[in-house]
Amino acid sequence: VDYSGSPLRRIVAHQDVGATADPGQYLYAELDYIRNLIAFLIAVSAQPVALSMGSQGGYYVLYGDGRVEVGDGALFYGEPSFGFNIARDIVAMPDGQGYIILDGYGGLHKYGSARWKSETGYLGGPYFGWDIARSLDVTSDGKGYIVLDGWGGLHASGNAPHKGGPYFGWDIARAVELTSNGYYVLDGWGGVHRRGNAQGFSGGPYW
Repeated sequence: VDYSGSPLRRIVAHQDVGATADPGQYLYAELDYIRNLIAFLIAVSAQPVALSMGSQGGYYVLYGDGRVEVGDGALFYGEPSFGFNIARDIVAMPDGQGYIILDGYGGLHKYGSARWKSETGYLGGPYFGWDIARSLDVTSDGKGYIVLDGWGGLHASGNAPHKGGPYFGWDIARAVELTSNGYYVLDGWGGVHRRGNAQGFSGGPYW
């Protein structure tokens, strides 16, 4: 409540809680915009952003705020629950006993069996320092990973193959899929870019 006993909204200015030398008149005009923006960000965080099928059945749905929903018998191993829209991808481990969650900054959050170790220590993430990570995949033996950034750059560790990337020059890369011989990168226009010795399709619907 404010100084007069009236209920307060969650986001307020100085003049709502008392008479001060700085009433916050310039900020006050922006409060509705700020409230609407925060409401939008909360709503976006509540939306699903990625799906991964379990190798032994079931599925995992990742939400923008880091929550994980499981279904059809898949086991829950944990979640980061960031509280805001920064989760980007989830990949189930090949043994069906865990999963990895990628955040927008390139951090990897490992659960269950997803705690592999390389010769140089535990495998972390590229940690870009800003929201540019877009997609993740792991090798078939679960001992390596590759992270795709929005510009088309690929960041590999462990035994994951790293053969460069399409490097679009702007934030348009959206997904990466490893194969035994290479990988595919999907761009936001629907183009599929084949790299390494990946076999099969390339091209795309190009929306």
